[in-house]
Amino acid sequence: ANQANQSTVHISHIASNTNCWTGLSLLNPTAAPLYMTITFSTGTTRTVTLLGYEHRSFSIKSLFSGQAQPTIKWARITNAAGMVGLELFGSSSESGNHYLSGVLLKDVAATRLYYPHVSSGDKWWTGITAFNTAASGADLTITPFRSDGTPLTARTLVIEGSSKYVGSAKSLGFAPETAWFSIQSTQPLTGFELFGTLDGRQLGGYTGVNISQTRGVFPKLDPGGWTGIAFVNTSDTRARVTLTARPDTGSSTAVSTLDLAPYEKRVGQAGTFFSPRIDGATCISFESDQPIVGFQLNGSDDNMLLDALPGL
Repeated sequence: ANQANQSTVHISHIASNTNCWTGLSLLNPTAAPLYMTITFSTGTTRTVTLLGYEHRSFSIKSLFSGQAQPTIKWARITNAAGMVGLELFGSSSESGNHYLSGVLLKDVAATRLYYPHVSSGDKWWTGITAFNTAASGADLTITPFRSDGTPLTARTLVIEGSSKYVGSAKSLGFAPETAWFSIQSTQPLTGFELFGTLDGRQLGGYTGVNISQTRGVFPKLDPGGWTGIAFVNTSDTRARVTLTARPDTGSSTAVSTLDLAPYEKRVGQAGTFFSPRIDGATCISFESDQPIVGFQLNGSDDNMLLDALPGL
């Protein structure tokens, strides 16, 4: 679920080539029609009309007679007030991979983005995007942290106006013990991170904009697979987090309390945060006395499906 956008929506990353495709899933939840304009990084524009309550999903290349557009890197959607949308990333059949993931399209940008999980090793990779929404250049300070909250050596980066950084977390040269990182910018940014398996079978991602909060919910505990959740204390003050596992009826199955040191991260299977077991619970709500970032990953036991979602 997502609130309707009220202004220009920035599409911070587009991959349209022989290995990858990018799609949009757009909904008009109002009775009045929407006449939106998509302006791509190349300067090309396309008009998309949504009638009242209409939903459309399409690939970027479908707007160009079915031809992939490798020179397009990002886009903006104007006249988007009222629209709710999702950006989709998938792999082509020619690539040999089976990736598919979605990230919410939002009309907000921020001077601080949070990337609350860095996954690497012999199974996973982490991809990140940060897009400078301003016309002038942005100076970025990227600060990684250990899981216990200890800050590691920060690095700086410059992104020109209406440009982006895209790459893997590994390419930023973080220390091996990096658990998460934040970006502070002199200009408003949008961005997201993706997690993928190196075997090309699973992909999940979520936005890094405005995801720090004091209360939220993990809306889906996967009964047919596994659910991992994580919390990052984004403040310089110790945080106390109260977790409540709930079934579909909304009652309380179990309650637990989590204390997080400044900038500490805690991650694990959903059930490990509670005692006794939370069989029958379908969601977890949380409240904190300090701003935190929470996110969840859901995966299938056959290693074919993966989705990621920040706490709502």
